[in-house]
Amino acid sequence: ATLFSGAYRRRATFSCVRPCASRHLGAMADAHVSSRDVDEHISSLKQCKIISEDAVKALCEKAKEILMEESNVHHVPIPAVVVGDIHGQFYDLLELFDVGGQVPSVNYVFMGDFVD
Repeated sequence: ATLFSGAYRRRATFSCVRPCASRHLGAMADAHVSSRDVDEHISSLKQCKIISEDAVKALCEKAKEILMEESNVHHVPIPAVVVGDIHGQFYDLLELFDVGGQVPSVNYVFMGDFVD
């Protein structure tokens, strides 16, 4: 499993709340996606157009490829329990360990600012 934090290379905002159009982009034969393809797919998604399942898989592979190059990517052994921000609550942390399992027998990924 991979955890990343910090700035993203590409941020797409989707503001579509209506049903999306059913127009599909062409299926992609492999997981190698050019920058032009990525931009076209993101543009289509922003317009609430549906892209093919193969295109989604290829975009996920491309995102994984980009994120793996980032210096702030940490490899986490799986399985791992992903925990939201506990807002600095020490007793909540102890309860979490009682319920989820004790360290080091369980791997945890904490998402939050840790400094409340």
